[in-house]
Amino acid sequence: NAVVDMTLTWPSGTIPYVLSASFGNSERIVIAKAILEFHKKTCIRFVPRTNQNDYVNIVSANGCYSNVGRVGGGQQISLGKGCIRVGIILHELMHAVGFWHEQSRTDRDDYIIIHWDNIIEGMALNFQKHDLGQIQYLGEPYNTGSIMHYGAYDFAKDLRYPTITSKKDDGQQLGQREGFSNVCSIFHFQK
Repeated sequence: NAVVDMTLTWPSGTIPYVLSASFGNSERIVIAKAILEFHKKTCIRFVPRTNQNDYVNIVSANGCYSNVGRVGGGQQISLGKGCIRVGIILHELMHAVGFWHEQSRTDRDDYIIIHWDNIIEGMALNFQKHDLGQIQYLGEPYNTGSIMHYGAYDFAKDLRYPTITSKKDDGQQLGQREGFSNVCSIFHFQK
């Protein structure tokens, strides 16, 4: 579920970053583990910023969020309270690389049901589909277990009821924050 607009991708798959001094040593270790996971599993390289104009500024703001793709200048990735887990960091870094949420795919209605009436007010935009002109599937099938897929109860008004259910009754967990697939094809690079 990657960006189509190549101006949103990072040259040579290299992403300069600055890590806020506000992170403690234990938080820095977890962030480093997530970056190492990218280096082990993908062709993407996060490198400390020297003088690059475009870079990610990893800060401890309110919540877990990132822009999708390279937007120019110093763009913020927030890893606030509750976000310092390798899987959550991978998810936010994937956004910065240029990936949308899996449940935003145009073909998602073939696989899942969105329960709009149970989504917290103001959060529905996270469940909107993107037009095919904005995204590319990179030859990958819809993946309900993707690190970029929301869980069944994410952003639920009432946690007794899901915001997303699978159309297949196969017991497949929706979303996860453990690991990801190879993302090199977005840049057409070799690992």
